[in-house]
Amino acid sequence: MDTSRAHELLGWRPAHEAGSILREWLTGAAAGTGRATPVLRPVNRPGDQVAGAARAIRGDSAGRV
Repeated sequence: MDTSRAHELLGWRPAHEAGSILREWLTGAAAGTGRATPVLRPVNRPGDQVAGAARAIRGDSAGRV
């Protein structure tokens, strides 16, 4: 990912290396674990995925899946 424009315009630098973030996410996704964020929260029950998909289809997911 090219972040040169963000660096040039905003002085932004990434806090973490993209490869390590991707590896961490893949490991967590494979194990079914997560974090305390809407996107990374763990799936507690198999029905959670179905309920999330239904919310997304209805358009009332509010950013959750």
